[in-house]
Amino acid sequence: MTNETLPLLRKAAEWRLLSLLFERPKQGWYDEIAGLARETEAHGARSTKSLRRAASLAQDAHEEPYIALFGPGGFASPREVAYAGMQDPGHLLSSLMLFYNSFAYEPSSEDPSDHFAVETGFVGYLYLKEAYALLAGNGEGAQVANDAREQFIASHYARLVRGIAEKKDAFPQYLQEALNVALEHVKHISAETVPAAEFDPLATGCPMVQNDDERDFRF
Repeated sequence: MTNETLPLLRKAAEWRLLSLLFERPKQGWYDEIAGLARETEAHGARSTKSLRRAASLAQDAHEEPYIALFGPGGFASPREVAYAGMQDPGHLLSSLMLFYNSFAYEPSSEDPSDHFAVETGFVGYLYLKEAYALLAGNGEGAQVANDAREQFIASHYARLVRGIAEKKDAFPQYLQEALNVALEHVKHISAETVPAAEFDPLATGCPMVQNDDERDFRF
């Protein structure tokens, strides 16, 4: 492991933890959160401390309040299509699937492709892809993952985060803490850039190294 990959792996773990916090509380859910929180190194970043605090507060989370908040007819929507204005939902979902399929992202989550947890997980997955490429000596592949991640945050994730944040005062405290972390991640994105122009992460081909182990990876 190199000095370049360690920060990327740390970021991947943090984004995965953030993703889990927005999934439905169910059997084994908090055990996974607690385990990942323990593994997330406390390196002094404000976002890490907030994530650890959110993970601790999530111990008291239950399925019923989550469904009342995010379920069908709930108080807030966790899906990007709810904040896309007049944009065609089918076009938005197709754009998401282009990103996901280009990097063989197959989330194990039960949630739809534009759900907060799924989109957050994809950002973490791209940190892993970048780290993997660097370990394989594939600098071009690492840059592809980096560029795609930044474009995905600008063209999809920032809009979702800002949309859902409008109702965050009604969220349980653990989700408020987690959402504050997400807002920090998108504060550098100008609202005028969302939605962004069409983007094909593999328009010039994919230099990412793949093997059977990587294709079978699930996040």
